Amino acid sequence: MGDLITTMVDLVSGLPRLWAIFLLAMFPIIELRGAIPLAIAWNLPPLSSFWVAALGNIIPIFPLLYFLEPVSLWLGRQFNFFKNFFEWVFARGRRHKGKIERYGYWGLALFVAIPIPGTGVWVGSVIAFLLGLSAIPSFLAMTLGVVVAGFIMMALSLGVVQLITGQGLLWTIVVLLLFSSIIIFRKNKNK
Repeated sequence: MGDLITTMVDLVSGLPRLWAIFLLAMFPIIELRGAIPLAIAWNLPPLSSFWVAALGNIIPIFPLLYFLEPVSLWLGRQFNFFKNFFEWVFARGRRHKGKIERYGYWGLALFVAIPIPGTGVWVGSVIAFLLGLSAIPSFLAMTLGVVVAGFIMMALSLGVVQLITGQGLLWTIVVLLLFSSIIIFRKNKNK
């Protein structure tokens, strides 16, 4: 897996850094969760990095929702690599299907918002496809999830101490408000 990520980064290394971040956020496996820490490591401006990575991560959602089935079938028949890749993605999506069914679009948003490997828009789109969820609400839910994941990754990448001082105070407040909103929503949903 590390070789694949290195290859993806090498592929865009000749581009201007913000364009590289934009494209890396589109790639499966890396997505926003890898693009934001890389942008911070490259000393790019945090706010620009956040929005560029978020936009790059959001762009693949509609094509995935609309073309996932025909493209995955065709690529799987043509190339063994893609067959294995889509089998892995669909298996991962099936594993999380029950959680999303339970909470609906909010569950989809929360799934995408959790910044751990395998919970981004690529697997989220697979889950939405497997559940037959509508494209527009799925897009909106996953966009919300991308923004929350971006705030979390930015907070982790910049470090909590750096966030609390100077400009980072705004980021800290936004992240805390988002977490509080999610917790309040979940408590109200359970009642």
